[in-house]
Amino acid sequence: MKILLFLGFFAFLSTICSAQEDIKMTADYDAELNLVADIGGNGGIRVLSPYDDLVVIVSSGNQVGEMKMGTDKIDGLYEYSVIINIDNGREAHFIFSRRGSTIKAEFSEKRLREGLLLGYRIKSVNNPIRLSFQPSVGDMYPSATEALVEISTAFEKLNIYTPTIFPFEVTECKQENDSSINVYKIVVPVVRIKELKDQFEEKSKAYEALDKILMESADGDDPRWEELDRLEQEVNELQVSVASVQQIDLDAPESNSLSIDISQMGPRSKMVVAVVPLTQTIVKNVYKNPYDDYMNQAQNAYDNRKYGTAKKLYLQAWQTEGITTLQATTAQECANMMDGLASRLQVVKNCAATWRKMQESGQVQRHLAEECLELAMYNLQQLHELTHDEFYATRQRKYQQILSAFPVVIEGNIRVKNYYEGIMQINSLKHCEIYACTSPKDKTGTYIGDVNNDGTFHIQFDRGQYVKLLLKPLPDSPLKSIKEINLKNKGKSSMTITRDYEPN
Repeated sequence: MKILLFLGFFAFLSTICSAQEDIKMTADYDAELNLVADIGGNGGIRVLSPYDDLVVIVSSGNQVGEMKMGTDKIDGLYEYSVIINIDNGREAHFIFSRRGSTIKAEFSEKRLREGLLLGYRIKSVNNPIRLSFQPSVGDMYPSATEALVEISTAFEKLNIYTPTIFPFEVTECKQENDSSINVYKIVVPVVRIKELKDQFEEKSKAYEALDKILMESADGDDPRWEELDRLEQEVNELQVSVASVQQIDLDAPESNSLSIDISQMGPRSKMVVAVVPLTQTIVKNVYKNPYDDYMNQAQNAYDNRKYGTAKKLYLQAWQTEGITTLQATTAQECANMMDGLASRLQVVKNCAATWRKMQESGQVQRHLAEECLELAMYNLQQLHELTHDEFYATRQRKYQQILSAFPVVIEGNIRVKNYYEGIMQINSLKHCEIYACTSPKDKTGTYIGDVNNDGTFHIQFDRGQYVKLLLKPLPDSPLKSIKEINLKNKGKSSMTITRDYEPN
């Protein structure tokens, strides 16, 4: 009897686990939920969900306080807000889950703005879909004012939601060589979107300038306060409008919503993307010709970051007999793109191997480690921009966390050149203080140390805290004027400095 009870309980647990595996949690951006709010100069996101037990982890970006939930439901959904400090960047990575559950939804948000909560809907679906960005084939959309987004899918129907501020032309057709694939072509008015962004920037600058004047004058009766209120309202409205034209939204029946970021598109650009199931079942397919077979295998290798294999398969597709000129061009240019991806990925692997060896040996050389990790991060960023593969963004964040623990160490030797009776004399700099500046325009800085009497100095601070140093001579110093030293990579890298200065 005990055995039967145990087996029954085990079967019950198995049912729960398998049910959880079938359900996926999704986080979908919804521009209509964007909210202008007074959040102390911070940015953040606003979340609506049917769950009252959501928890969040902000794995990159500085969260301000705990996640807050509204007391009232909105259309039967619970409202949450997560506030992010954007002083050091407008990007954060969020991981949402229900309390006690392993199911999660995670996403990165790069559009955080001061005083704006970006809207998201979090829910669970049985048949989640994802975006698969296709390799660029080099063709351009022939318009000096527009761009093109081309979406292909095997789903019977996609719902496409374009911004309503400007007209977006949407057409639907079948793929040329496969009638089972639906293709949606969306013309994006990128020039009009840029004009809207420019208008927002112009109004923001006008508001900031007038606000500064009125705050300094402290005249409560100045009639320009009404103009300031009007400008503030216009800026808030434009901010919401700009946020609403950054993406194209779509969904499939009984599935989740997806967003395609179009904020970086310019005139004549073209984006090709496929909508596929989040988890695909491998089935035996009968292909119409070897070209389709090679292209599908190449796409699978590309999705798995096997760029060398993908190149060989694209070249085999290119050499298939009986294909059209467009098919041949597509396969050849996809093959050419694989070399660049493979070389960048190899750099990342080499950097990772070097970093591993330093850790295993217990001898981490600071300058070499920084250069190694920064080189890896640069190539990971390029790979993410080219492939839209979130794996690269996740790995980049991991290296960023490692680097953030590295303090910046600036050391050097400063000398002063003097001429006496035509003969140059070089002496160590004495009696000089070092100040650090948080912006290129800063002329004052914060005191952080001194130059030693032998002209050497050694200072240390957090990464990205300062962008330049000021050498400020004391009254009895041989140096008579302030000298600036710009820091490498905006103060994110250690460096050694040697300088010879004229006294004045």
